[in-house]
Amino acid sequence: MRHNINLLLPFVAIAITISCSGPSASTVGSTPEIEKRIDKLLSQMTLQEKIGQMNQISAGGSVEPFADAVRNGQVGSILNETDPGRVNELQRIA
Repeated sequence: MRHNINLLLPFVAIAITISCSGPSASTVGSTPEIEKRIDKLLSQMTLQEKIGQMNQISAGGSVEPFADAVRNGQVGSILNETDPGRVNELQRIA
């Protein structure tokens, strides 16, 4: 186990270095007007809605198991759903 950790350390160090260098992703291409609009939208959201936006679920089948969660704002994104019909249905529900 110790050997595996030693192999991982250089990769972790590189990842940390890359993520800490350069402009923040949230400020790339941003303008004061965009930041103001973002702040306004976030101020209108409840804490539950903000938490819901951070939730990701893995679908890939029937829409029904996720419909209520999507409808209630408890899902921020859905992964692995590639069927256009089901994607459209989930967007309609949201």
